[in-house]
Amino acid sequence: MSHESERIAERAAEFLARSREETPAQRQEREDWLAADPRHREVYLQLQRLDERASVLLKDPDVQARTGRDTDDLPRTPSAFRRWLWIAVIALLLLLGVLLAARSSGA
Repeated sequence: MSHESERIAERAAEFLARSREETPAQRQEREDWLAADPRHREVYLQLQRLDERASVLLKDPDVQARTGRDTDDLPRTPSAFRRWLWIAVIALLLLLGVLLAARSSGA
């Protein structure tokens, strides 16, 4: 995968991660970035679909039970857990986005 593809995937993941709580200025920045290059929109939409699928999986009782067992050693403060969960989700989305971008570009 090229450096440019990695940069696009990283930026798309950043925009997606903050999209639920973005300010109007941030939304405009995201929209401008998406319009600047068709690859931006393509990777962003791939990550968005992946995020939607991951959300469905995270609601699955079996996944929740396994996640609970796997995170027993994590700090129990709600903010620390939420922060860890977001970091894990963003890292997963970024990795999968990079893989999807590489696959769609024929690499």
